[in-house]
Amino acid sequence: MERSEELQDLVRASFEAYSKGDTSFIDRYTSSQDGVRLTCSDPNEWFKGEQVAEVLKQEVQAGDVTVSSTGRSMRSSRATSVGYRADRCGP
Repeated sequence: MERSEELQDLVRASFEAYSKGDTSFIDRYTSSQDGVRLTCSDPNEWFKGEQVAEVLKQEVQAGDVTVSSTGRSMRSSRATSVGYRADRCGP
């Protein structure tokens, strides 16, 4: 696995889009394939496939998504065609 600046830039762009309520970003960059997963802070909130984009759009439209990152803890990596992103929440 190697660090991916391209994925890091895409994550930063997603943060900006979410803060502006731009759901078209979700349509352009979120896959609806069965292998896609979204896990939330509530352990009972797991979404997959087509649900992922729909849930994200609902949250963004409702103004329920607040994201930011200083970049200090954000890690974006890729292995072949798969990308991974991790970040620390809180102070």
